[in-house]
Amino acid sequence: MVFSILVPASIVAVLGVLIAAGVYVLQRVRAGEPMRLSFRTIAAAYFHLMAIACFLVLTVGLSIALKAGLSDAFGREFSYFRPPIARPVPEGPPGRMPPPDDSVERNRRDVEGQYQNDLIQGMTLAVVGAVLWGIHGFGRRQVTPEAPEVRQFFSRAHAIVLLAIFGLVGVVALPMSIYEALRFFLITSDEHMRSQSPGATVATALVFVPLWMYYLNDILARSRREASSSSAGIRSEGP
Repeated sequence: MVFSILVPASIVAVLGVLIAAGVYVLQRVRAGEPMRLSFRTIAAAYFHLMAIACFLVLTVGLSIALKAGLSDAFGREFSYFRPPIARPVPEGPPGRMPPPDDSVERNRRDVEGQYQNDLIQGMTLAVVGAVLWGIHGFGRRQVTPEAPEVRQFFSRAHAIVLLAIFGLVGVVALPMSIYEALRFFLITSDEHMRSQSPGATVATALVFVPLWMYYLNDILARSRREASSSSAGIRSEGP
């Protein structure tokens, strides 16, 4: 589950930064402005990219831990698959399959093992991701390029890349989580449908969708501020 989210998200982050850098370079070349790539600018690019990666590790860790937490609220079946109880074979020598009570206890232990593993894994990823995110966030502030247009470029690219990542995951997780949760609670007569646990998808949506909305609001606020600044500049230059 971790790599199924982190790998595509990391690819999107790298591509987003590369595309943003390409657009920035193209704008500078068309404007006839000199391109000076200082060490400070390269360091800022590293810290921004690593801050995004560490933040993704943090969010994935939170979603895994939340998946385990949801099973405390709604039962282990909400987040973990419980295989059907093994029944003795009616024909053939007895004892070919374990008694139902043994199967129930073994399944319960397996589920509890998955629950404990998710708690440990989720908290580990969240804590390590938060620490590394803080370190790279501090480094990002220390090596911020002096040129205002370069600082603005990195700030915009950072927000847009995160918006793209959380938006792509959120737009898939949101409807799927609603569907799977409704199926789990409403279709109670079908044991096969009940066995398909919605916890992982619901936890992913609960973590990624609010972040998607946050960065979407941030981008819209930036756009409104830039539009207001442009309008004020045009009025000040008028007759």
